[in-house]
Amino acid sequence: MSVKQHIQTNRLLGKAPLIVEVMLTLLLVWVISGWVMPDNDVQADVVVEASEPVAVQLPDVEALVAVALFGEAPPEPVKPQVIAQPMILAPLNIVLLGTIVADEAGAAIVKLLSSPDQKVFFVGDTIQFGVKLKKVESERITVERAGKLEKVALDNSTKLSSSPMLDTIQPQRPPGRAMYPSSHASGMPH
Repeated sequence: MSVKQHIQTNRLLGKAPLIVEVMLTLLLVWVISGWVMPDNDVQADVVVEASEPVAVQLPDVEALVAVALFGEAPPEPVKPQVIAQPMILAPLNIVLLGTIVADEAGAAIVKLLSSPDQKVFFVGDTIQFGVKLKKVESERITVERAGKLEKVALDNSTKLSSSPMLDTIQPQRPPGRAMYPSSHASGMPH
């Protein structure tokens, strides 16, 4: 290719966007004129004469409602009936060895079956997980477990007075509690 032909090709390619733009503009004008000014040469071949009213039958509404547009819903599974069983509590793993009756400051001497030690618990103390001492009587104690009150009777098989551990069992009062109720406090004759 010569230099002269190369220059002419570059001039022609440089004018290409302008030529395309003019052609698109003419096409746009032609389309818009067809919308604005309809062609009068087109005549309607179809003429509808309304001699009699036409009865239109509507579809059956119940049949339309009965159609499953999105498929059939699976039947709901039958839920098993749950029968509430009463909660059975395991027996307490404690043995009541003795009691000290003193109204709100009462104490109980208890042996935990999981331990060889004997311990003293005051009203309101937790004896073991979930078991709280609520009341001390002369022959039994009342504990609360799982929201229910249970009674534990004094173990008569072991006599505390014959126990060699008697001297080692010393009730220790919790902080802020008197060992004896106020009726036994000072002012009583000895």
